Amino acid sequence: MSLLTAELRKVWGNRVFPMLLAVLVAANLLLLWMGTRPTANQPPAVAYRAVGADLAARGSGSKTTTATSPTATA
Repeated sequence: MSLLTAELRKVWGNRVFPMLLAVLVAANLLLLWMGTRPTANQPPAVAYRAVGADLAARGSGSKTTTATSPTATA
């Protein structure tokens, strides 16, 4: 265990490593923030909630087959 602590002390003692780690964390947070912003063509989250509520209200009895389903008729 002392070998592990010595190696960690050696890495953290370097001046570049904490700065590099801070830059990587900042870049990660920036990309996370940029990736979760809605775009101009994307509907708001309220629309997704309304569709989900509508589908939940329909229940499992009104599910339809898709065109790719082998039981669908053309």
